Parts: sequence; C-alpha cells; structure tokens
Amino acid sequence: MKKYFDGAAHKGFYAFLSSRLLLRVVAGLLGIFGQIFIYKIAGDSIFGVLWFVAIGSLMLLVALPIGMKVVNKIGFIRSLQVSSVVAALYHLFYFLTDMFTIPFLWFVVGAATLLTVYKILYWIPFHTEFFKLSNKKNRSRQVSFFEATALVLSIFLPAIAAYVISRYGYPIVFMVAILVMIISVFPYAQLRKMDEDDAFTWTVKETWQMLYKEKNTKMAFSFFAVGMESVINLFIWPIFLYQVFDGNLLNVGIVSSLIIAITAILQLVAGKYIDAFHRGDKVLQIGSVMYSIGWIAKIFIVTAVDVFIAGAYHQFSRIATLTPMGSMHYDLSSEQEEYIDEYNVLREMYISIGRIVAVTISMIILSFMGIQWLFVLGALSALAFNFTSSKDMLLKKKPLKICRVDL
Repeated sequence: MKKYFDGAAHKGFYAFLSSRLLLRVVAGLLGIFGQIFIYKIAGDSIFGVLWFVAIGSLMLLVALPIGMKVVNKIGFIRSLQVSSVVAALYHLFYFLTDMFTIPFLWFVVGAATLLTVYKILYWIPFHTEFFKLSNKKNRSRQVSFFEATALVLSIFLPAIAAYVISRYGYPIVFMVAILVMIISVFPYAQLRKMDEDDAFTWTVKETWQMLYKEKNTKMAFSFFAVGMESVINLFIWPIFLYQVFDGNLLNVGIVSSLIIAITAILQLVAGKYIDAFHRGDKVLQIGSVMYSIGWIAKIFIVTAVDVFIAGAYHQFSRIATLTPMGSMHYDLSSEQEEYIDEYNVLREMYISIGRIVAVTISMIILSFMGIQWLFVLGALSALAFNFTSSKDMLLKKKPLKICRVDL
C-alpha cells in the first residue's frame, strides 16, 4: 500500500473506505437492477423513471439548505451513521413495494423522500470528511484506490444479483441490501470526532442568493453537466441495456461484471499516472473528449458484443475523466477554507438542477426519437466537465465563524 501511495495514508481513511465499500456492495447489487425495478413497476415506462428522478432532484434542491441545519446540529460523523439507517429504510421500502404491489405514485413519493433524507445526511459530510482524510500529494491515487477497491469488490455482484433476481425475484437482493446498509454504520465509529469549525453557516435565503450569483456561473455549468450526465448514465443506460438484451437480466449482469473487471485495473493505473505526472487538467481535457465520443458510440449499439466493446471503452474514458475531476473537486474544496461545506452544498444543488434539466430535455427527445438518442445529451454533458478546473469556482472568503458541534 505504501508503494502505491506517496507516504502513509491517514488511518481514518481506511475506516472511511470500509463503510464506503459496503455502500458500493449495495450499488453493485442494485446499481443497474434498481433502475430496472423502477422501470418495471412504472409499467415499462421510461417517463415514469424520469418522473422519479425529477421529483427526487426537486426535493433535494429545496430541502438541502434546510437539512444542513440538522446536519450541523447532530455532527458529521453521526450524520453519516444515521444516513446508513435511512438507506436501509429506503431499500426496505423497495422490498415492501415488491411484496405488496404499492402503487407507483406512492412508491415515487415514499422512495424519493427517503432518498432525499439520505443524500442530505450523507453527501455533504462524505465530501468534507474525505477531503480531511486525504492529502493533495496522493489525492488522485486515493480517489482511484477508493474506486478501484470498490470495483474489485463489485466485479461479480451484477452477475450474482442478476441470477438471484431471475431465479427468485427481487426480495432477497433487497434484504441483503438492508443488512449491508445496517452494517455500514459501524466503521464510522472509528473516525475521530472533530470540531466542525467549518460547519455550514449560511441561512436558507443566503444559500439561494449564492446559487444565482453571476460569479458562480462556471461552477454552475460544471455541476449542471455532472447532474445531466448522471441521469443518462445511472438511469437511461441500465434501461437501454435491459431493452438491448430483451429483458434477459442474467445477460445484463454478466456483461456488466465483465466491464467492471476491466475498469478496476484501469482505475488504479489512471490515479497513479495523474498524481505522478501532475497532469490532472490535461487528462481531464482528453478524457472528457473520449468520454463524449463513448456516448456517441453507444447510439449505434445493436448486439451484446457492441455493448461489451462500447462499455469497456466508455469505462476507460470515464476513469480518465472522473479521476482527475474528483481530485480537482477535493483540491477546490481545500481552497474554499471555511467555505468548504457551503461549496459542497452549492455543488449538490447545481447537480440537482442539472438532473431536472436533463429529465426535461429527455422527455422532449423521447416524444419524437428513440432512447439511444438521449446519449447525445450525455456526450454534450461530458464535454462541459472541463469547467471543473476553473479557479473561478472559488467562493468569496468570509471571517471565520466557529460553530462547535456536540458529538
């Protein structure tokens, strides 16, 4: 491990990694099939899935500035612990929906509400704590190690989940997800409790005012793009796969596992290269173009072989894009100083707006064209990732306001 990192990593990094890996186990099991589940209970309607995304994104956009007051009060580490419990309840709701055939509208409202609460409790503390536990010299390697370890752990999970769902249905997978989320609570107890000197201090009104500040335009474009691309990558792509394989979940799982296996190897190589040669900006520029081309290539997928070739190439270009982008995000976080939490809140709000915009555009496109043409939106979004390197994404400094949090 020391040979991969330039020096020893913070001991809290591994505790943090352990909990994150457990969350990625759940993602490996349901990252593709969870979206297909929504698609099926929506009556094989892509529009139903898009409405789920839009409602969830709107909820987060409105609730995040208010929810941060709760996060401040309970502290970041406790917030991370509670988020795991909420995530367990979220998957329990999926289980109950499958067992008792809950109407789709009620599912959307219930699942979107739980998902919103989870994201508020998890993502801002996650970004802040990861920043504190990483260092600039190793940040790309740590981001890559984080992702590669999760990918290695996830290699067989899509295939396993596909087999279980095909043979026994969704309930068993949902029960495993619930159990894993509960277990993920415990590694957080090993993290050192710190005074939240950089706690979120804006009022709800100030947050909305900063969201529309002209000086934050480049930040907005960057994270709009992240949000828009995530809709295509996380929701449209799994449904497209399901359609290409004519509803054969086992084939979807096997091909997904093969793509993950290749991705895991490339992730570690990418992180070490970026840190060793200090070329994050350059790699991001090249990677975003390659990633954009990958989305265009996916438009022409017809067979399983096409899926594997296009998927493997796209994952490689995704690594070259998201590894430096993630590292730059944490570097920018460090430069925000006492504004680190405010920066992360704006980031999540811009991403939510991007998702709402992507859903709106996707619904218009689907009214006239096939699902594969939504990949053009993914391609355009990928090119906009380059705004991440902009120094204009720094927030204006303010006098340090100490906000002690009782943990």
